[in-house]
Amino acid sequence: IPNFTYLLVGGMAIAWALSLVRPSFIGALHLDLDAVRHGQVWRLLSFLFIPPDSRPLWIFFSLYWTWMVGTNLENEWGAFKLNLYYGLGTLFTVVVQAAMNVAFAPLGIPALTAPFVLASWLFLLPQQHLSSDADH
Repeated sequence: IPNFTYLLVGGMAIAWALSLVRPSFIGALHLDLDAVRHGQVWRLLSFLFIPPDSRPLWIFFSLYWTWMVGTNLENEWGAFKLNLYYGLGTLFTVVVQAAMNVAFAPLGIPALTAPFVLASWLFLLPQQHLSSDADH
């Protein structure tokens, strides 16, 4: 998907705007595997569009940061590698969420999505090597 970052940032902006009108809207986007088993399959991808913050100033900076990093990665890697990176991060998040649901269910502890989204990004974060002109 070329220009995937525009789709992602646009989806986050729309989700944020809709959450201003109806605050419960964001809850319908959460990765809830029980709801997925009951037919709400959109939740397997919709959690990607949950904005990181709801305050207007911070949402602006969050969306700008996401756009800036995403477009720069796409320019450097190309659309295929960025989509693969994001797709693997999404798949990893869903798998870990399912595993944590199974592991924590007997204890009555709900597994939260946000820590696993962060973990997937950190797990897949590419290593960037900084070089100077002296290294050449």
